[in-house]
This record gives sequence, C-alpha cells and structure tokens, in this order.
Amino acid sequence: MMKQKELPTVTKAGKSTNSPLATQRRLSPHHNAPRNQPITKFTPHHTAGDITLTALMDWLSRSTTRASYNYGISSRGEIGMIVEEQNRSWATSSAWNDHRAITVGVANNSGTPEWTVSDAAWESLVDIGEDVCRRNPGITQQDGSPGLWYDGTQSGSLTTHGMFANTNCPGSYLESRLPELCRRVNQRLSPPETVLPQSFPISPENIQRMVDMGVINSPGFWKGVDCVQWLNELLFNAGQNGRLDRNIDNGISDLETALTVLQNAGVVSTPGYWRSQVQSGNLRFLDQLIINMANRAVLRCAFIMFSAKRDRGSNY
Repeated sequence: MMKQKELPTVTKAGKSTNSPLATQRRLSPHHNAPRNQPITKFTPHHTAGDITLTALMDWLSRSTTRASYNYGISSRGEIGMIVEEQNRSWATSSAWNDHRAITVGVANNSGTPEWTVSDAAWESLVDIGEDVCRRNPGITQQDGSPGLWYDGTQSGSLTTHGMFANTNCPGSYLESRLPELCRRVNQRLSPPETVLPQSFPISPENIQRMVDMGVINSPGFWKGVDCVQWLNELLFNAGQNGRLDRNIDNGISDLETALTVLQNAGVVSTPGYWRSQVQSGNLRFLDQLIINMANRAVLRCAFIMFSAKRDRGSNY
C-alpha cells in the first residue's frame, strides 16, 4: 500500500503527535486522558471480523462498547484514528500495557481459527508501525535502537492482547507474522549503509584513439566520465589495429545493429551488458558512442554475406 504522505521525522521525547497516515478520524470516548506513561510499546490487535473502518469507528464510539484502539485498519488498508496517541486506549485488558502502548485494531478477512488479514491491511500495519516508531523514540529494539522487539513476553516493545488476558487476539495468523513485522519495520528504520561510488575512469590514450578514428568529437566530455564499468576496456578493444577504420561509414543508426556489428568485429563480447547500460540512462551519449564505433568497424566477409542474405529475406 502506498503511503498517503511522507512520514515525519522523530519528535522530541515527551512530545506526542498523531500519525499522518490516518485518513479518517472519529474519536472514541473510551480512553484515559492523558496517558500516565511514556510510549514504549506497540500492540497489534484483530477486530474478529471483516469490519469496515467506518463501522469500526462507529462501534468504538458507542457508549456500550467500552473498548477502543488508537488506530484501526480496514481490509482495504485504510487507517483511521480512534484515540489520540497522547491518550490511553482501552484495548488490551491491561492499564499497564495500554498506558505504554500504541494499539492498532486490524480487520480480518477470514474467521476462526486463523483470523487472517488482507495484504492491504498487513502493509498498512507495517506502514503505521514504522510511523509510530519514528515519532516515538521510546519504542526500541532490544539493543536500544529505534524499532520493534518481540520475544513473546511483556518485555518486548511489541506486545499482544493475549499476554494480558485469556484471548487468542491477535489470532494465529497475525501472531505468526509478528517477527516479520518487527523485521519489516526495523529494516525501514535502519539508516542506509553508506556505499562509496565506484570509479571507472577512462584513460586519455583510449579517448584519443577514438578521436583519431572519428568516433569521439568531444574528448572533454569523455575525459570526465568514470561511472560505467568496462567503458575504458571497450574503448581499448575498439582501438586495436584492424577493428576500426576512420575511412569507413557503415551507415548504422540504431543501437541493436551497432551491438551486433561490434560483437562480430570482436570489440564487444557481452552486448546485453551494453544494452542495459544504455537503458539505465546513467550516461548520456553512450548509445551514440556505440553507434559511432559500429560505423567505423571493419566488418568480416562472413558477416557481410550474412547481412546481405538476411536483407533479402533468405532462410540461410
């Protein structure tokens, strides 16, 4: 499921905000305001039925219901806010947990005993789990880094209703996926590894050979190129004696023909690689460079015969 808007950055401790992922809002009267503990837990529940978000929010607003979640998720993946995060919902039969937890009720698309949830609902649960952890730095993994930690006990930052009451909530399906939920959320929260860009500079000698062959007419541009692996080797191969000739013009104007010609001329051995490099769009004019090379290529007689037969529609 696509996020409705960009997630906010982590807020300062003690500041309580609500999720921008919630597209609907109907506040339940069943809560304690404000919560008396910092937010350190995340608790998914199931709704024990395929209930729409509107119906869920209506039900939790009735005076007779006496229950609530901070957020609800429908089988369509819609997210609604029911109790503001600064307040304690009535969800897990435990004041101890609810004062510490952001609770989320997820609709089921099947009944007992599995109580499965839809793919859209699951992805929304991952989304809001990430968002809640970003905005509530008190929810941490076992090593203290931001994220979810589930060990099947109340000690983890991801808890369940069944830890505090005689219930199978959130159902066997969701419970079996709680380690995956932790993994998905924590992967999103982990800072990306710094990957230093690799450099593949082209030697001035290889560029000059292509200038001499009439393949390159802007050597200043190519001297600054270092972003395509094997490009220096391609220019080196093309510059070997007998492979290119300045006085030849093969009249080639498309990349596929150019790659075929260069492969036959022994300049390239992996045309698929060069096709993919052109398609990536990482280097402007790479396709024209390859076409220019092919127009200067010295073709073998066998290739010329084959091309002539192909052009005549021969089945040779």
